[in-house]
Amino acid sequence: MDDRLDRRASNQRIGNMNEEELKELEQCGAAWLSPADTAIVMGLDLLEFTELMEANGPEHLAYMRARLKRTVAYRNSILDLAVAGSAPAQELALKLYKQHVIDNTDL
Repeated sequence: MDDRLDRRASNQRIGNMNEEELKELEQCGAAWLSPADTAIVMGLDLLEFTELMEANGPEHLAYMRARLKRTVAYRNSILDLAVAGSAPAQELALKLYKQHVIDNTDL
């Protein structure tokens, strides 16, 4: 019985997240957690949360924005280290650049 109550409470939160829940969602995105892992961390129904992430609503945007901002910060750190002369960072920067070229050949 308690499981059904928890599920109903979870379902009511999906699509209606408050500021605190959106902040937690952003933290999960910034940590590069998958949507499935994020649903578990936040105690949300996995199927409905996955559908929400596919709907491009405010929750999806908050999650993706945080995830991409962390990716930008990570890549900028690598590039800064590469420019400063770090051989491992230069190698990784070159790999990132090559992947960028491959990913954007159609642009």
